Amino acid sequence: SRKAEIENAKKQNKKVALMLYPTDDLGSSFRYRSYNIYKATKNSQKWQLIYFFTDELSTLIDLLPKADLFIFGRITKWSSQYDEIAYQAHEQGLKVLLDLDDCVCGTSHIKEMFNIVSPDTVDQEYWISTSAHIELISQLTDGFIVTNDYLGKILSETHGNKPYKVIKNSLNDEQVKYSNELLLEKQNRREGVF
Repeated sequence: SRKAEIENAKKQNKKVALMLYPTDDLGSSFRYRSYNIYKATKNSQKWQLIYFFTDELSTLIDLLPKADLFIFGRITKWSSQYDEIAYQAHEQGLKVLLDLDDCVCGTSHIKEMFNIVSPDTVDQEYWISTSAHIELISQLTDGFIVTNDYLGKILSETHGNKPYKVIKNSLNDEQVKYSNELLLEKQNRREGVF
């Protein structure tokens, strides 16, 4: 269980980062921005990331005293519960960060996004609403985790010079192994008779 993983990390003198993620059905987003980081930190000597989903919020709140850092991961709908969890995390001396891999925090860059994503009015309404929700969440945080320096600089400049750290999207060992197996299978098919 993830509670046991927290205890194990603490026994290894690792710092624990708790990440709140909306749901695991976001596919690649969850894999790259949460699960792969979780897997990478299992081999770290310093940190262990443990993720929880929004339907596990009460469990996560109970575990805040064991944490060293709290992260909002891809949360796109503000809720007063998030105000409360950020407040509790700050009360316990934790930094609160927001993980973003797109420039969708606030409306200052929304027009550029419409040119890229869609000129459709329904899409525009969705992104205006979503970027406003993410902006509300960003106001609860001390900084950002981003996929690249360019995005980090934009967010820092538009959010009172809040600091940011870059964690690039990457593959985990399971994905590399599976990719290598698929590549070998593909190569073997080419060597056979058509």
